[in-house]
Amino acid sequence: MLILISDAFDASLPGILSAYGEVTDDKSRLPEAEIVLIRSKTKVTKEYIDSAPKLKYVIRGGVGLDNVDLVYAKGKGIKVDNTADASTTAV
Repeated sequence: MLILISDAFDASLPGILSAYGEVTDDKSRLPEAEIVLIRSKTKVTKEYIDSAPKLKYVIRGGVGLDNVDLVYAKGKGIKVDNTADASTTAV
């Protein structure tokens, strides 16, 4: 399984995720990715989803999912989650 880290995350994340599959931040490998981790910079549009035929799961590190086309993702059978409680401590 290929996990694509599409936006900036803590440098320790790839090591943590490596237990679950191959981890990369090489965006040219999107067509191979089954899981994509995003923050607010990456926009998961219809075009983005269509260029990722193996995509099964999008995880947004942060609150809200306004940068993800939820209707299109659901129609393609792609699960989408966020880390809604991630900023609770900071707030």
